[in-house]
Amino acid sequence: MNWFESWFDSPWYPILYAQRNEQEASDFIEKLVVSLNLPPASSVLDLACGRGRHARCMASLGMKVTGVDLSETSLAYARSIPLPNLSYVRHDMRQPLNTQAFDAVFNLFTSFGYFDDPEDDLKVIRAARSSLRSGGYFVIDYLNPNVVLPFLPTQEDVERSGVLFQLKRYHQAPWIFKDIVVHVQGASHHYQEKVRCYSALELADILGSSGLNIIQQWGDYQLNPPHAQSPRTIIICQNPISTSL
Repeated sequence: MNWFESWFDSPWYPILYAQRNEQEASDFIEKLVVSLNLPPASSVLDLACGRGRHARCMASLGMKVTGVDLSETSLAYARSIPLPNLSYVRHDMRQPLNTQAFDAVFNLFTSFGYFDDPEDDLKVIRAARSSLRSGGYFVIDYLNPNVVLPFLPTQEDVERSGVLFQLKRYHQAPWIFKDIVVHVQGASHHYQEKVRCYSALELADILGSSGLNIIQQWGDYQLNPPHAQSPRTIIICQNPISTSL
């Protein structure tokens, strides 16, 4: 089983990341929507939507939202908070979904670089592009290795809701790892996160090779210009506008 299949479907994942709140997501999404000038009726895809916090924010702005994820547990939670213009589909993000159906596709909060074969990462971007209408936008929000790598390895104990998490982060090129040991009710459970470490330039190469045009880059969730120590790598792309004679 892939690490993301076991970890994201575990009961401990939402406990460890309980600090990821709706307000943080809402502030970011509202700024993005204004930046992209997306009208309220836009059809958008939240790719690797998890428990749906970003998808719900998009839907609350009047957009028609489809959230896709591989985790049944995450989708079950997302569906427990229904909105009339929001639907969820279990889907492998390497595969195309609803060709040329969306005005924008969002891949947020480092939901990229999960696969052992880098060709699969390229498939994700190509599938996302195939889901975009002519002139549609693709947004990827990824970590900034310049900020993360200098502080690895690290170890940390986190206690939330009576559960003790022992976390160890380290870098073994090309991967950034987080080993997670969950201690609860006298038992221990072992999980791992890993993402391929892509620089902003490497991401730009992948996006460009997939036929997307990069039109803007941001360095944080306040949409400030990027610099070497920006906490995030946020890249805005546009699907080329098709022309006919």
